[in-house]
Amino acid sequence: MTNNTWKGAALALALLSGAAHAQAWQVTITELPLLPGGTYSSAYAISDTGTIVGVANDASGALKSVRWTNGEIAVLPELSPSVLGIPSDVNSAGEICGTYDLGFDSAGIAWDSAGTPAQLPGLPGQVSSCRTSAINAGGLIAGFATSSTPNPGGHAVLWLGNTLQVDLGFMGGGNYSEALGLNDLGQVVGLAGLPNGHTHAFRWQNGVFTDVGAWPGGGAVSKAYAINASGVMVGLNANVASIWQNGTIQPLPMPPGSPPSRPRSTSTTPGTSSRRARRSIRPRSACCGGTGRRSCSARCREARSAARDASTLPA
Repeated sequence: MTNNTWKGAALALALLSGAAHAQAWQVTITELPLLPGGTYSSAYAISDTGTIVGVANDASGALKSVRWTNGEIAVLPELSPSVLGIPSDVNSAGEICGTYDLGFDSAGIAWDSAGTPAQLPGLPGQVSSCRTSAINAGGLIAGFATSSTPNPGGHAVLWLGNTLQVDLGFMGGGNYSEALGLNDLGQVVGLAGLPNGHTHAFRWQNGVFTDVGAWPGGGAVSKAYAINASGVMVGLNANVASIWQNGTIQPLPMPPGSPPSRPRSTSTTPGTSSRRARRSIRPRSACCGGTGRRSCSARCREARSAARDASTLPA
């Protein structure tokens, strides 16, 4: 790997070909431009139309939220010059959701198609921390908001525009939920706590939770990260990449010798929220709530550390 490749954000689009359990993989890597004088960038999401969002440092070393459109990089406006907004997802209209890193706290943010940012509200009447996960073609944003009372835990939530649209609540008597993905039909997936202390992947639609369970041998923990228009879901069962379809749960095939990976979306089927690709600099850390999903603060620390490392490399 050249230094130039190391310093630029790359999107690796892996296409599994052949039969369901084939091991043939084809990967194409395209380097994205940096900000003028910058040494680091990281891409977090891509839309159906090819718009990419992430972070990059400028000539001073400061991290900025950025968007790549037709191969050109541009800085996204921030609500505050002293706080970095980390993009989470982008839809085909160019609308972006993200999370502000506030140290021990976080706040949801949405950029409209013109790039104008707005802070997303938390749960009403609560001291509420928020983060976003995904946005669909209609601008519906899935994420997470904490509550201070009566159960100081997390709620899966949906925003539309700058308004908290739905508090999904909890599943099956549990006291924790988090929305991680959604499709253009408004079906939401994520993870939810159960009364026995385990967490299971869920599908939510029209106010109804469905516990989609865990595959045999996958242990008591599962989570779903994305769902397409056909209702096919992908996620993890005990750190094994898995797919839910046709009423069954199956582990996804991986190249020989590969470590367990977290799928970020289903397919390029129309109606699916954006396909994402990540470049990991450090191992993922657990977030608050013990869900295993990185908090905005963890991602921000990772990006800042990687940017510092990149700045020491020769041109």
